[in-house]
Amino acid sequence: MIIVNAGAISPLVNLLSVGVLEVKKEVSRALMNLSLRSLSTQLAIAASLVALLGTGTAEAQEHVGLLLLTLADDADNLAAISKTGAIRGLVLQMKGNDKHTSVKAQELAAAVLSHLSQASDGNVDTIAANNGIRSLVALLSSESSVAQAKASAVLGDLARRSTRNKNLILAEGAVPILVNLINDRTRNEQTNQWKETPSATRAEAAGALQFLASGQPDTQRLVAEAGALKRLVALLDLDDQYVRQRGAGAIAALCKENTENQDAVESYSGILKLVSLLDPGLAADVLRSYVACALSVLASGNRKIQEKVASAGGVEPLVRLLDEPTASRAKEEVIASDGL
Repeated sequence: MIIVNAGAISPLVNLLSVGVLEVKKEVSRALMNLSLRSLSTQLAIAASLVALLGTGTAEAQEHVGLLLLTLADDADNLAAISKTGAIRGLVLQMKGNDKHTSVKAQELAAAVLSHLSQASDGNVDTIAANNGIRSLVALLSSESSVAQAKASAVLGDLARRSTRNKNLILAEGAVPILVNLINDRTRNEQTNQWKETPSATRAEAAGALQFLASGQPDTQRLVAEAGALKRLVALLDLDDQYVRQRGAGAIAALCKENTENQDAVESYSGILKLVSLLDPGLAADVLRSYVACALSVLASGNRKIQEKVASAGGVEPLVRLLDEPTASRAKEEVIASDGL
């Protein structure tokens, strides 16, 4: 505590913006060690870092963002970051400018915001209040796949929080960009080059579409017309539990009380793929719970799909799933958290 009481935190943090590279690395390590001391130290470090957000050189912003991201992995540090009013500075850095903010600095700002938005609804509200939605939607077109994934995750949290946020995200034109991001390859509008879309980006984009469409018939139609359903069904083929989970969740949100979308999923062989994922040897309890919710939504009031589920052998594994205590609890948690 002597170093903190002596007022050494601010000078140390300032070295991140003016020191040479090796000094910055040593300063980062020292600040990380100090953050373990006490809540007051965490607050002092976070407050000093926040003051540098969106300012100085691109390299300085990257160092500040990286240190905040490292600190954010700890729950106490994350709470301290939130208390310092970091969200405004993070939105500023994420917005960036042509001269002083790099893509990496924007990516790191979005990554810290994703930690904060997952931590509390209060943080989500603060992101919205600081006009974060426009910057997040703009970042969906970044050349950084990580930035795209983190921005999608935060937008999903914002959409989950309120209808107003959903409408603001729609007004910024997010839907076609998100639908593009769930594809296996995406084209960079600036360079006109195609690249493979990482699974994490596809998953988070699907999650954002899920929350945007949940309980919104007009948005269900808008997302479907943008070509999302075929691409979401394709996510079920990937050997990644989280991607499949987000794909099943988005399918459920788009198809709830929507016969046209239900039939479209069936036409893309979505029922057969979902039924296959009820096998406990292929899918964990949480994924199977998402799959069960999706099948329940798809079959609701749709005789053709009910018969398809039965002919595909889906009834028995669905019944077994309900009898498994861990899977049953997982399904309840899925319904409660994702509104399926």
